[in-house]
Amino acid sequence: MLKRLYAPLIVLAAASAVLGTSVLAQSRRKNDKPTPEKLEVRAQKAEKTLAKEYIAIATGFYDLGDVEKAKDFLVRLNDLREDLPGVREKIKELEEELMSSNEDLITIDVSKGWGDAIAEVTKGDAFRITAAGDYKLTMQASLDIEGLSSKDPIRDLAPNVPFGALMGIIQGADGKPSRPFAIRAGIEHSPKKSGLLYVRVNTPPGAKCTGRVKVQISGKVVTRGNKRKGK
Repeated sequence: MLKRLYAPLIVLAAASAVLGTSVLAQSRRKNDKPTPEKLEVRAQKAEKTLAKEYIAIATGFYDLGDVEKAKDFLVRLNDLREDLPGVREKIKELEEELMSSNEDLITIDVSKGWGDAIAEVTKGDAFRITAAGDYKLTMQASLDIEGLSSKDPIRDLAPNVPFGALMGIIQGADGKPSRPFAIRAGIEHSPKKSGLLYVRVNTPPGAKCTGRVKVQISGKVVTRGNKRKGK
């Protein structure tokens, strides 16, 4: 009998508790309703948290010796928060550190034409070349009104490079060379293909060149010199 009497009361109490919880939840949802101002504050907090993580990750990669990864995370951080002071400057510092890495000094005998490859390069990975030196050129040739040939980029005069200037090509795994590009006294170059880098002075067939020039190369390259050093 007591159980039958209390049963409705228990049900009523339970219903009241559920109703109260529902009303409270609805009230909270109304109070928590997002506004543009609240969302902007949340976004700023999220960006600050992410910025701290990016800085920590970049620092970790740098400590591990992976300068490229450290720079990549700082670039992502700069894209996220352009207002952070010092980030762009640090990115430039890391870019210079990368460009100065793997440095090797190579002597080029200009009498040998393209000669041997001086480095292995990777598509999109920038490298720097600086060059200095003099050489002598003598030439005897019969020319017609067509002038000097520029049909074959390997043998002939390269039309897009000053006469006599140092130039380079990159030969890919398919054996096909890139278009010759001028080096002159120096250049920073991001190759459009991976392969072997060759250099020579831009002179036509029949030209006799004597002398040596010094070429310093650095950046994302592999040379015989830095292979021996274990870089």
